[in-house]
Amino acid sequence: MEDMVDNTDRGIPMSNGFWQDRPVLVTGCAGFLGSWLTIALVDAGANVVGLVRDAVPFSQLRRSGYEERIITVRGDVTDFGLVERVLN
Repeated sequence: MEDMVDNTDRGIPMSNGFWQDRPVLVTGCAGFLGSWLTIALVDAGANVVGLVRDAVPFSQLRRSGYEERIITVRGDVTDFGLVERVLN
């Protein structure tokens, strides 16, 4: 999988320790792209908080077991108060 998300030529280092222990908020982490991004960030050592508006039972995030490896917050990205609390 690392080859699929290795974007070092685009300025997004995924395997050199850049993301190690960095806090990252991923909105839409249960969606198609968000699931794969979240998995790549967790594998790179990031501390991921995922914002989920609606549960997606068959998302890659859930099927892969990575949903258990992140902090999941239920809510909408347009809820300013919620996003503010998540970021603080």
